[in-house]
Amino acid sequence: MNKCGFSKSKKTLLFVCLLLVLLLVPSGTVAAVYIDDDDGVIKASEVIDDDVFIDGQNVVVDGTVNGVLFAAGTTVTINGTVNNDVFIVGETIKIAKEAEISGNLYTGGRSIFFDGNVEGSIFSGASDITLNKNAVVGRNFYVGAYSIKTDPGSLISIDLNAGGYQIVLGGEVKRDAFTASEALEINGKVGRNVTSDVGIPKLEEPFMG
Repeated sequence: MNKCGFSKSKKTLLFVCLLLVLLLVPSGTVAAVYIDDDDGVIKASEVIDDDVFIDGQNVVVDGTVNGVLFAAGTTVTINGTVNNDVFIVGETIKIAKEAEISGNLYTGGRSIFFDGNVEGSIFSGASDITLNKNAVVGRNFYVGAYSIKTDPGSLISIDLNAGGYQIVLGGEVKRDAFTASEALEINGKVGRNVTSDVGIPKLEEPFMG
């Protein structure tokens, strides 16, 4: 029985995502593994050859999922490997430097930290979002947040599309960066063009931190 107190609306969102995936899968037998408890954990030794729906207070994926992963929790941490797309909803989301995701990554939460390797694109919305120094985005990074930061060493392999209050780009964008914000700071590298819509911050609001 689930005792984590995770909101019904967030669970509904994940079930909708699961339904969309199932509708897009060619006809045939479709199954999924459901893990629903206080602490949803996939151990490092576990290999699941199926889609996974995991829900808990503190969700940790250390093992390997050979299917689509849907995760919901107060804290969700991915340390392992997912050989497909990943959908995550949580207050705090951590994609650790050991994490390997072969598909796209979709995340929604309050604080999100990316430090692993995502071969596809990332679609993310939160209050604050950080691409840490080991983060590699194999395709595009689509992000909306109050605070957006990419650390030196991080890599976006194609384009950045970002909207927020304050944006600090310290990493590398291989092609183009498209941003809309009240404050923008670029300390890193953009391979081609930067297209920015920058406003004027109000004095009573924080600027860059």
